[in-house]
Amino acid sequence: MRIPVAACTVGRTRGVARAGRVRFWVPFCLVAVGSIWALGRLAEPVEAAEFTRIDLRRLRLQPTQGGFSDPRWELELVAKLAGLPTPDSHDVAALAAVAKSVAELPFVAETGTPRVLWPDGVEVPVRLREPVACVRTGQEFRLVSEDGIVLPGSWVEPPQVAGRPLPVIGPNDGAFDKRPAGWRLAERRHQDALAVAVSMRRDLPAEDAATLGPLLIDATRSPATSVEEPGTLLELGEKRLVLFGRAPGSGQPGELPDELKWRSLSRAAALLRGEGGAPAQDWSVVDLRWDTPAIRPRDPNAPEQPLEAPKPSAGTQPKKPSAPPKTSGVR
Repeated sequence: MRIPVAACTVGRTRGVARAGRVRFWVPFCLVAVGSIWALGRLAEPVEAAEFTRIDLRRLRLQPTQGGFSDPRWELELVAKLAGLPTPDSHDVAALAAVAKSVAELPFVAETGTPRVLWPDGVEVPVRLREPVACVRTGQEFRLVSEDGIVLPGSWVEPPQVAGRPLPVIGPNDGAFDKRPAGWRLAERRHQDALAVAVSMRRDLPAEDAATLGPLLIDATRSPATSVEEPGTLLELGEKRLVLFGRAPGSGQPGELPDELKWRSLSRAAALLRGEGGAPAQDWSVVDLRWDTPAIRPRDPNAPEQPLEAPKPSAGTQPKKPSAPPKTSGVR
């Protein structure tokens, strides 16, 4: 956050006329005394005009290059600081109170030490929370940060951040309808879905995320993952379904590393695009739980086929992709 300042430069007139011969230190003393007197006189109108008072109504939120910032957050910042007393640029405690108030905003992860921009400005280093997913509240969507904080602002559809659509934390059963901004995800199913979103942001290329489009992450059954239970589901548009298994960080033995799952989904996205002169191939289900992932083509007459295995494991057979009958896509 940077509060713009009005530059004020006070000039000084230098030079002393000499008459006759005097001791060398006399002019120095005269200049010193005159300067002290002049500075004292100049300070009077400065104090009278309160040039060192910081107007908190004149502020600007300046995110780093490439960082995300909702323009509505600046309005919340203005409203937050409007209730504070006007601080003086010399008042360290008052400036610390400004930084503390800024840190209380839901979209602010942390603040640094305020830096005075003399005479009437202050700069507070701020790290904004970066959205990695969103949740549905009624007919709109709210952003969620990596640490599970619901951020201020509503969207009519999941927005794009850094060139990729934000996934929706499901299963869209109204659990977030009355949750205010600043609330932290608490249920296991929502935390597991958030872990999938964070992992996807890290390991799935933006091009593939854009190809797959908006999706919903339903991790309700993640802890119960088994051969028969697909666990976490990624519900895409066009009734496509991705079986993900356990959420990242489950720590269960035998669970395929997450980066290999995303590598397999990247290959499935490449099939949708059609690359290397090959025609686009549509599919309805991809099962990422195994060393040799399987894909079910959209054409009901086409046979199921394994995707190219990202890391083959001896003795492991491809599994058939199975899924419960449910409507896929961001609902």
